[in-house]
Amino acid sequence: MHRAHLAVLTKEPVTAAAAAVPPSPDAALSAVRRGEAALQRSLTAGAQHAASGPLARALASMAAGVAMHLAAAPTPAGRAA
Repeated sequence: MHRAHLAVLTKEPVTAAAAAVPPSPDAALSAVRRGEAALQRSLTAGAQHAASGPLARALASMAAGVAMHLAAAPTPAGRAA
């Protein structure tokens, strides 16, 4: 999903920096969920401040896609989403 979103925004190949993986599965899930939630907030803010309708729609659609993935993503053991 993120690669498809990047393809909408840029024609240049994007390389991601290596990420440190937390030592436990629960910590890793929590880190992923925090990162995705932050991305969703950023995309939503970008959509609200976009100068063009097409860009605003694209960013809002990306935020919705991230929200769907967050809703379906597993949560750390014993925690609510």
